[in-house]
Amino acid sequence: MHLVWFSRLMVLISLLVVTIFGDLTSVAACPDLPSFIEKSSCETIPAENSYLYLNYRLAFAKKGDKVVFCPFNVIKNRRDPPIIIKNDIEVACAERDSCVVSGPGTHMVVKTKQAKLFVQGFRFTGATKSSIFVHKSSSVNEHTICQSTFEGNESKKGAAIRVSSGASLIVGQSDFTDNDSVRGTVFTDGSLEIYQSNFESNHANRDGSAIYGGEFALIESRENLFRNNNGGGDLISLGNYNYNDNNSKYFSNAGSCSSTGFVRGNSVCTGTDATLSPAASPTASPTASPTVSPPKNDENPTLSPMNNLHPTGVVEKLPKDNIHINPGYFNYDLTDEAYGPEAWGKIEATDTDEYNYWKDLQEYLPVSLTENTCNSAKFFNGNRASPVDVRATEDDCKEYHEIRTLVSSSSFRETWFIYLSIMSLCPF
Repeated sequence: MHLVWFSRLMVLISLLVVTIFGDLTSVAACPDLPSFIEKSSCETIPAENSYLYLNYRLAFAKKGDKVVFCPFNVIKNRRDPPIIIKNDIEVACAERDSCVVSGPGTHMVVKTKQAKLFVQGFRFTGATKSSIFVHKSSSVNEHTICQSTFEGNESKKGAAIRVSSGASLIVGQSDFTDNDSVRGTVFTDGSLEIYQSNFESNHANRDGSAIYGGEFALIESRENLFRNNNGGGDLISLGNYNYNDNNSKYFSNAGSCSSTGFVRGNSVCTGTDATLSPAASPTASPTASPTVSPPKNDENPTLSPMNNLHPTGVVEKLPKDNIHINPGYFNYDLTDEAYGPEAWGKIEATDTDEYNYWKDLQEYLPVSLTENTCNSAKFFNGNRASPVDVRATEDDCKEYHEIRTLVSSSSFRETWFIYLSIMSLCPF
């Protein structure tokens, strides 16, 4: 308890110093692209297996590597793991916005004590879970994103960027456009300095259509432009008062608080009233209730719910040299040493078809069937064997993916009974 209050006190003191004396530790501006790279010697990404190559190149980069890529467009598919940054590296594109990483999931994860990332000139699009995630294990060093673009990404927390508690990130001269989240285009529980960047046409269902800061977040905003951002909450939403703004501009943003303001401590608003007005009340009367009842689901379905559960295509093998960064999906093929039953429990699960199938059912299940989480005290029992909630948890933990048939698991009978019961009650 004392440590919590001491941490808050130190954060408030640092903000007071910045307010009175100015930023004594300001970071150097982003370097110009032409001065940082030599286009004639840029590294080319091969057209075949381009995402796999990029992943391998950055995941196994040595400490101090400076990699300049020629323009590329790589597409991450649903089964591909994110790029893991584990060392002190600098990555740049020969031409701004011309090194494009797109596709679902998370594009890049910064983790380990040795990690220190500098990325410049990249474009990240289409993520479905925080395009860049700065893990708390990387809190030893400060990370930097310069002159990069985040467009059309989605996530519950931080569609473009998420910063864990204790981690530190600087963002300069970057663009955030058309990102959609529940909380924050940029979500931080750590330290965030962002300057000379543009937030435009981003949306949050709840709070922080541009930025969301957690209880212990420390946010410094300088000379940023916020335009046409909207959502159910507010442009900038804070879990505390640790926010300092210097010469940022706000235009035509809308939310529950104000068009130009933000929330502090989820209670105090500043700025003018929102410029958007609610639509006029509809004049047409609602239609009458339907007289015909929808058909009921059969109480005893004849089709097995396990039909079409497993993919029928060819199982994708491990890459050459057994580099495990692009696994396929798990299956029941006894001859498949890579992903068949003999491999269950030996390989990390990724975003497989089976995973997504059970993930869709998770919200309908009781707690007893969703206890398969990382760092669990449970070992191999009925709950831990369940594929439900085989997932990356709050941070980066992985579980093994072991499918059980309906015949061999009483838990699955309960699962399907609950699922079919829910389906019979919901007007889908």
